[in-house]
Amino acid sequence: MGQEVWEVGIIPEKELYIRWFQLVTFLQSMQISISPWQYDSETVEITRTLVSLHTNYVAPRIISLAKETVKTGLPIIRPLWWNDPDDITAHTIGDQFLIGKQMSCHASQVELTGLPIIRPLWWNDPDSVGYACIL
Repeated sequence: MGQEVWEVGIIPEKELYIRWFQLVTFLQSMQISISPWQYDSETVEITRTLVSLHTNYVAPRIISLAKETVKTGLPIIRPLWWNDPDDITAHTIGDQFLIGKQMSCHASQVELTGLPIIRPLWWNDPDSVGYACIL
């Protein structure tokens, strides 16, 4: 079994905390188990920005998608190949996901400078407004 990421009294490294917060910003719920002020003012500002982004932009989209899910059974968070199952390249990409049909998120473990984002074949569909977020 893997080592625990967090133990009582020990907080994860700042970069890991921020990356985790970036990811949960684009998921259905946010939970703060470790306070950002346990780090520094920069971390507090980053988390404030991400909470605002989640509250004002992501959460309304997720609520709308949840209503769609009730009617259709489609998942809110989808693999990159979901909208085009014949896109062979999309089947090989494990570090990107979709929020509904319109938003693609790329989870990165490296510096973000110059990082390519693979856009699915359907990206230029006139009925699909594409948004990209890099985590």
